[in-house]
Parts: sequence; C-alpha cells; structure tokens
Amino acid sequence: LHALLPVWRKIPLLPYLFFVAIWAGAAATLPTIDRISPILFTPSPALFVPSIVLMLIGLLMICVSVISLGPIRFFALAVLKPGSTQPVRVETGIFRWIPHPAYLGFILIAFGNLIGSGKLYLLGALMYLLVLFPIVILFEERELAANLS
Repeated sequence: LHALLPVWRKIPLLPYLFFVAIWAGAAATLPTIDRISPILFTPSPALFVPSIVLMLIGLLMICVSVISLGPIRFFALAVLKPGSTQPVRVETGIFRWIPHPAYLGFILIAFGNLIGSGKLYLLGALMYLLVLFPIVILFEERELAANLS
C-alpha cells in the first residue's frame, strides 16, 4: 500500500475508493466464508465473556485512537495531503503507553472473534494482521521520521 503513496497523493480519493471496494467485497463474501470455514475448536461457554470483552476493548482502543489523532490523521488524509496538517508524533493519552493503539485494537478484535467462534478463517485473519501491522508500522514510522526532519 505504501508503494502506491505517490499515486495516491496525486488522486487522494483513490485509496478511499480502493478500501470501500475491499470492504464491499469482504461484506459480500464473508457470510459464505463463515458458513464453509472449518472449525478449529468448539469454544466453551466460558470463552463467551472474554471474547466479547476483548472485542469491546479493541473497539475502545480504536475509538480512542481516532479521537486522539483526529480524523484527518487517523484516516490518512494527512499523509495523502501533506500540507493539510503539521506533522507531529503523538505521545500523549493512550499513545504514551501504546504507540499504535488502533492496530492493537484490531488484533484484539480478531483474537476475540477467534476465541469466540473457533473458525479457521479467523485464525487466518489474525495471522494476517500479526504479519501486516509490523510492516505497516515500519513504513509509517519511516514516513513520519522523514516528515519531522
């Protein structure tokens, strides 16, 4: 995704259209994937509450991240239109303890879903996030360092 940044800066609406298309495709295919996915394990009733709690904590972390960064920074508009905001490293609020709370929130939601359902495809989604987010963080940190110097 970061490799396309020069193109996306020329047409800032393009990444949003791309992600809407991805979400629409996911919404169309996930019910079928959920129905046919093998079950890794049958969750015990004792996992229901921890599953919900993990997903709610994850959602809360994402919401706090949006509020702390503001929508312009959170939804990447600051990266797509560099002159729209002053580059800054946020180190207050939740960012004091967790450098990327939204990413951790997504991982908690994925893990909560997995332990609450036991579906194989949710393990795949969790593994994908665990591989993807460190790469995205690396590129974001490089971009921020370049803009702050």
